[in-house]
Amino acid sequence: MTRLGLMSAGYAQYDRDFARHLRALDHVPPGASIFTFTPDNCHAAQIDWRLPRLNHLDGFAIVRRDAFVNSQFIIPGGQLLGALRARGTKFNSDPSQVITPQPDCDGPLWPEVMKRLPEIPRDRFDYLWLVGFDMAQAPKIPGAEPLYADEDSSLYRLSSKN
Repeated sequence: MTRLGLMSAGYAQYDRDFARHLRALDHVPPGASIFTFTPDNCHAAQIDWRLPRLNHLDGFAIVRRDAFVNSQFIIPGGQLLGALRARGTKFNSDPSQVITPQPDCDGPLWPEVMKRLPEIPRDRFDYLWLVGFDMAQAPKIPGAEPLYADEDSSLYRLSSKN
């Protein structure tokens, strides 16, 4: 009974966290293209049983805003629809959204985010959604207008120039 109560409380916290992050979608028009980054969980399972489970939270943008996101699986024959917006780039499928701190999953996340930002094909993505990062440490992102932020996620409108 104790386990059931603790698991229920844990899932209620996930629900609160997800609802907070998903408020970012209120700032996205239907049909938008959203580029997402989420941190790699790396060794978190060895430290904390409660993983953030954010790697595919952006999938809600597909059903709530009819958006294209860069994190969905591409498995031959697995989808009834084909991802077209970022075709020909490495940002058309999972795990293009995952940021792994270097070296060996022990370094800070923001340098990796800043290193990968110039690679985003801005002619194909309208928005950048960072989910699961400490926003108090976030550097200014060139060519990105902040639209929404909470303590560990933010949404930006991208300009066509870096």
